[in-house]
Amino acid sequence: MARNGTTTPLDAAAVRAAMQRDRFVSICRIVREDESIGSLNITPTQQQVLDACINHRWVMIKKYRQAKITTLMILDLLGQCMYSPGVQGVLIAEKYDTAETAWGRARYAYDYLPDAIKIPTRSGRDPAKREMEFVHGGRIKTITAATGTPAIGNSPDRVVVTEYDEFNDQDNFNAHFFPSVAKRQNARVVMESTPGKQGTTSHTMWLKALEGSSQFHPVFLKWWLDDTCTIHDPTFIPDQTELRLMEELEGITYAHLAFRRARLDTEFIGDDNKFRHKYPYGPYDGWAAESGNILPSDALLPMLTDAVATIDGREHYFEDREEGVPYLLTCDPAGYGSDGDPSAITMWNAWDRTEVMSWSGREDPGRLAARIMRIQSHWDCDVVVESNAPACVQALMSARCPKLYHTNANHPGFYMTATGKSAAIVTLVEQLRQNDIHLKTKATIHQLMQWDGQSRKRGKGEHGRHHFDRAITVMIAAAMFRQRGYGL
Repeated sequence: MARNGTTTPLDAAAVRAAMQRDRFVSICRIVREDESIGSLNITPTQQQVLDACINHRWVMIKKYRQAKITTLMILDLLGQCMYSPGVQGVLIAEKYDTAETAWGRARYAYDYLPDAIKIPTRSGRDPAKREMEFVHGGRIKTITAATGTPAIGNSPDRVVVTEYDEFNDQDNFNAHFFPSVAKRQNARVVMESTPGKQGTTSHTMWLKALEGSSQFHPVFLKWWLDDTCTIHDPTFIPDQTELRLMEELEGITYAHLAFRRARLDTEFIGDDNKFRHKYPYGPYDGWAAESGNILPSDALLPMLTDAVATIDGREHYFEDREEGVPYLLTCDPAGYGSDGDPSAITMWNAWDRTEVMSWSGREDPGRLAARIMRIQSHWDCDVVVESNAPACVQALMSARCPKLYHTNANHPGFYMTATGKSAAIVTLVEQLRQNDIHLKTKATIHQLMQWDGQSRKRGKGEHGRHHFDRAITVMIAAAMFRQRGYGL
């Protein structure tokens, strides 16, 4: 079989067929796990990923260990660059070894393509480099993000970022990477990884994708539907935990449970949290929790089933006002400037403690006060505004806002000591556990899942930059529900 640089004529019909992305990857030769050599047999999981990448320009994938997605992605990238004149493609890996392995698979697949469909490469290229340029100007390469600022070069058209959750400085990478693709209308980006740490930039990006407020289309891969994650043991008898998993994970079999048990008894030393970190049970599962995340995710997760995505800067209402029903508006105002935090407003039906309105956005204190006044005039609600940013409270005082909460006679607005805040957090945890508070917005729930109990956002270098404006409004509501005894 000829190698790159062949002069064998191309077969136009065969090339047209190979240009179909699912067709091309199935033509590529690989070294399989059993050390045999042959074409890639696309698994259902790989087909799910490939379909998403064909139908969406930006895709974020949360996978399980050894899902074989990186192999699929480098072969798909090879086909796109080889059959698209001038298209520049790059795979960015978290470390040198991953980049080298991916490049070896691409190089091997290209070398053993049938001559009739293989676009020749330009001569004179250094074979030691992880880069291949075709005669029509298309190019594919693999690089590493180990330095934090990978040498992406000219703006790429196709990008695969693998094991993004393992990147040392995700914020620094994003600052250098996304400007190179953000304005390219035909650019395609895939970011794939197993779940990393809770509260990181990657975690926030994934939650935003699940909300529907991001360019990324989220794809969660279910290990319990993969036949390679099985052990067929006729003596296997499930225990109570495994029987519960059979009820919760549709499609799981005894063979998958036997695989799970074997992993727990081997590398994960009986720790289910460690297993779930590599083989998560759902799209919100598997993230390594840190001590800073203080609210119970098991109480928050069920609310996501009926929660809705919201758009920052837009007021979202979930029910109409009812006469005789008490309403409570809680607000976390923020400073306003070139890099100020967002402010947030949440309104509650105080009888059943249900979120009925949500808004978050960057707005100067005067406009925020005017927004609160307009909402209050229609809903006749109590107004509780945190006093950390006094300009908004002062504007409401000047406008003689009805039902404005005062911490005491000399302190308009909501103020808490550290002890009072701790008590409010404990109350919120109790209300969540007892299903006494009901949230409607995905963004609010996601903030609460990441919240560390602090009022302000974390700074750069502390797992990314996060703001908790919506979370603060929920904490205020919990304190008010306890203090005034609304509803329940």
